[in-house]
Amino acid sequence: MCVLQLYDWSRQSACTYFRSELMEDAESEVEHFEDNSDPGWKANLPWLYYENTPRQTLRRRRRFNMRQALDRDHSRFNRFKFLRFYLARYSIDGHYQGIQELKNQLSVCPMDHADQKTLKKFGTVYNNHCTFFLSELISDELSPPEEANVFYELFLQDGNNELVDVPVLITNYKNEEGRFPNKGRKLKNSWQLVRRFFVLDTLSGIERTGGYKQGFKPSIVRFATKIELQITLDSKREEAIYLPLLRITY
Repeated sequence: MCVLQLYDWSRQSACTYFRSELMEDAESEVEHFEDNSDPGWKANLPWLYYENTPRQTLRRRRRFNMRQALDRDHSRFNRFKFLRFYLARYSIDGHYQGIQELKNQLSVCPMDHADQKTLKKFGTVYNNHCTFFLSELISDELSPPEEANVFYELFLQDGNNELVDVPVLITNYKNEEGRFPNKGRKLKNSWQLVRRFFVLDTLSGIERTGGYKQGFKPSIVRFATKIELQITLDSKREEAIYLPLLRITY
């Protein structure tokens, strides 16, 4: 519910309950994975958001071993021409559904194999956009997309073949004061970075209690109108990159 509410921290919200009732008493996983964790990751609880500052999260170097090929010669050890991303999937009620390589899951627009390959090629600017009727997502004639009502966590496979968490920035996130701190392109410590996100939500807009189990249609459909995967070069290390950032606007 916290994710579906776009991390709403107002009183009596699901996020506030999660933080005040569950997080305070949970053991932090930082002590077990010092280089690969954040205080927001607690034992036996989903990792929903980051507690470290955005600069600490996005500019960490110690744990990220990867060099990008800036020319055609990418044969040297640990130099990569393509980035390999993976998605952990969770059901609407939080059950883990496995992990899969990123292909076209983050796009409501059609993508062929060439598009998927271009998306993950380092140094490439790729745009994919389309127009469609929202009614197509909930009609009886067309089945909802496979990625509807699925929660995701994004990972990048580094030079050690380890999966590194990729932070998410919801650009229209509203904080407790009613402000939008995630606006703008420049890195700010006022940003709220999160882990778990969705692409298409056709359930929370169902007004009748328990209506989704009875097949009722939603009055509101929410989807990611813009998803941007941002890769930034590290100016202090040759051919190195900072931790990627996934920007989402709902």
